[in-house]
Amino acid sequence: MREVVETCDEHALLSGNSSPSYNLEIKSDPTWYGIFQPDPVDYVQYVIATVDSLDIADRCILQCFDVAILEALHADRPDLDLALLVENADGLENNLARLSFSPDYYSPQFALVTEALLNDLRERGIDLLVWTVNEKEDIKRMISLGVDGIISDYPNRVIKLLDEGQ
Repeated sequence: MREVVETCDEHALLSGNSSPSYNLEIKSDPTWYGIFQPDPVDYVQYVIATVDSLDIADRCILQCFDVAILEALHADRPDLDLALLVENADGLENNLARLSFSPDYYSPQFALVTEALLNDLRERGIDLLVWTVNEKEDIKRMISLGVDGIISDYPNRVIKLLDEGQ
């Protein structure tokens, strides 16, 4: 991760652009604790140390499906922007109830997104960050809805549609 951040920041500096922001997904699974990954508290210490050493805490979003990771991050560093990744159809209430705090971002798979969901999130002061939106029509729909961020394997498509005003 260090090489990516340093390369992107250097490129931005040399090209006269501002430093980019980062959306970092923490891969975690409760069945991996103590086997393939540390327990959540130790795991987030590594993540936080890396984010701090790169000086990107104020320009990154940390996202995860594993609520134990998000809980540990929030307990240690409530100043960090956190996103709850969602790939189920359990609904906003049930997914948010899994956390003891309101995340900065609710991040469902884009097919789960409706105008009603967006309106509910707006009322709660939570931003909507959708993933993985790759097809032109899907990107257009997300832009039309007014989502706060789009994760795509083809950012050039998203940028082009935004530049065209959709």
